[in-house]
Amino acid sequence: MLLCKRTGLAGTQLQVSYLLQRVRTMRVPIRSFAVVGICLSFATAPSQQTPAPETKASDPEGSRPQPSKSAPARVSVYYDRRECAAASMTFEWESVGSRVFSKEHYIQRLQRMLSVLEFTDETPEMPKPLAPDVSEIDEKDLFIEGLRGTYRIERTPDITRVRVSRELPFISSEGLRKSDNPLEYTAFYLGKTGEAVISSLRDPSPESVVHIAFAGAGGIGLPEPIFSGVRAEMLVFLGGVSPLRMFGCAPEDWKLVEVSEEAWVFEFDPDEEQRKRMAELSGFGKARVRLNRAYDDAPEQLEIFWRSDSYERWTTEAYRRVNDSWMPSRVLHEWSGADGTGRYVYELVAATPSAPIRIDIPEGTPVHDWRLLGRALWRGERDDDRTIETQWSPELLRDLWRQIQRESGAARQGERQK
Repeated sequence: MLLCKRTGLAGTQLQVSYLLQRVRTMRVPIRSFAVVGICLSFATAPSQQTPAPETKASDPEGSRPQPSKSAPARVSVYYDRRECAAASMTFEWESVGSRVFSKEHYIQRLQRMLSVLEFTDETPEMPKPLAPDVSEIDEKDLFIEGLRGTYRIERTPDITRVRVSRELPFISSEGLRKSDNPLEYTAFYLGKTGEAVISSLRDPSPESVVHIAFAGAGGIGLPEPIFSGVRAEMLVFLGGVSPLRMFGCAPEDWKLVEVSEEAWVFEFDPDEEQRKRMAELSGFGKARVRLNRAYDDAPEQLEIFWRSDSYERWTTEAYRRVNDSWMPSRVLHEWSGADGTGRYVYELVAATPSAPIRIDIPEGTPVHDWRLLGRALWRGERDDDRTIETQWSPELLRDLWRQIQRESGAARQGERQK
């Protein structure tokens, strides 16, 4: 089992511990606490009998483990005990999902498609009969189901590799249907906090193009920036990453807005100054995460409100004991937006200790190196003049590791100067 080395911030930790203890004693509602300079750990194991290996989130009180009583403490590299436990594990998931599209959205998409093809004289119509797995809910909406996917997330302390294969809904002149082939992505997060990101469609090969981006410290809390095939929320619920890393945040960017015997609830609602500083938040409204105290403070629910009135929610429906820590084992993802709604269910198939990860990119594979853009790439600023086209080589990989080491050293120096 991987051991987590802990370091203390005695003054801040004791103050926060005292505050939370007072909250528990008084049992009063909490309006808003700013969490300044602390990371969630709740590292002391609950002193109760070990429950069954997998437990549903809705289990009756008698079958659930008791909530942890320990207070937050800063840890080295890892934000909480769950991150530490997950950092040496490989998670394999399967999903099945459904989507609802409005017929109006379908017609608009088809009109744009015909316009691009310069078929301006044709009038889009709803095809009959509908494809398998597609049905009409009513006069306004179409429903497609059976969209399957697989996810393999391999974690080691310095490298995370994610492989995703997903069936997607596809709109064409023949109607709404599943894509003929699943869309496949591979992404590597290099460094202890994912400072560098390497991504490609499918597995990297001389016939594909590999993209390199550099986020700096906390990159594992950001989505893969080129294809968006790997999202931060996915790494949180399926890969054991702390939710307080999302959106490139530090823990002090979140506010503790609710405390109960069952959960801690944090909210991230950035002001304009934060939005300017964390420019990757373009289009973001606010987020709220609920951590289940009965399950090692594992994520129970995440809500994200986007400025475009889009909304999404991730909910843990069951937990499993993995590497002596509780992890989600069944997750529901729901969202709504301008194009309709979606509902996906993820099931954990296997969780095993990770083998060493090789960056298995064939030498000579074409590379688009976006590192000069830094986090501007996450804002969609793809400046071709600052993109380097090269080929994969051992020297390029060594240069990546050197940059990560320089970034890590600068970050440690900055912490010492605070």
